[in-house]
Amino acid sequence: MKFIRLLIVLCMFLMVSNVVYGEEWHVNNGNLYVNTAKVGIGTTTPQAKLEISANNGYEIKFVDDVANIYGERTMYLLSDEELHFGAGHTNSQMVLKSSGNLGLGSQNPQARLEISANNGYEIKFVDDVANIYGERTMYLLSDEELHFGSGGTNDKMILHSDGSLSVGTQSSGGYKLAVDGTIGARELVVTQDTWSDFVFEDEFKLKSLEEVEKFIKNKKHLPDIPSEKDVLAKGVSVGEMQKLLLQKIEELTLYVIDLKKQNTEQDKLIADLRNIVQ
Repeated sequence: MKFIRLLIVLCMFLMVSNVVYGEEWHVNNGNLYVNTAKVGIGTTTPQAKLEISANNGYEIKFVDDVANIYGERTMYLLSDEELHFGAGHTNSQMVLKSSGNLGLGSQNPQARLEISANNGYEIKFVDDVANIYGERTMYLLSDEELHFGSGGTNDKMILHSDGSLSVGTQSSGGYKLAVDGTIGARELVVTQDTWSDFVFEDEFKLKSLEEVEKFIKNKKHLPDIPSEKDVLAKGVSVGEMQKLLLQKIEELTLYVIDLKKQNTEQDKLIADLRNIVQ
């Protein structure tokens, strides 16, 4: 083992010595050249530390064993300065364009990174060999829907072509964000176009308590508040419901103020009657 290490070190020393002193050497009928610390493969005048030239064929080609079970893979540079990685000019799996765009499965990427998969998923994440946690994918369907999940009907999140996002459901149902599950947040801000302070305007007509009582007996819910049937069928708008609930609080405040006035008048009337009796 020590002899082999010594032999490798000696070979490296001889190679470096040849380069340092400007001596050129070639191997395999002139296919490999070293010239002034530059290595050329397929060229006798390398202009870089390593230059590979192939006028006909691929610059770099990887072939498996004699059985050729897995085929071959190549890396080559086209005349239009495109760097290809794959199994041939027409079957390149990855292309780096002269513009800097990178294509995976695409021969002509139009963005900095373009991923194309006609059959299967664009991006797939798989855990260890045991596959304990399954796999996760990210792929684009023909209808321009970007899916995140484990494939097909088990996708956890979908970005639809109209810009809507559905989480835990396959359809956004016409909403910009549809979530089938519970949302946890530290704070939620809902903007409104109108608010309930119109109750305090002079032109607002407050229903009498008798009218409210009659409405409740007939409808089984408060005026202006959705019924149970409507809520179960359509859900509840958080912002609108907050406005309606505040409206009822403001109406109750007006009722209390009115009752206070009535009590004050009654107290005064009782005091006057006592004075008359005395």
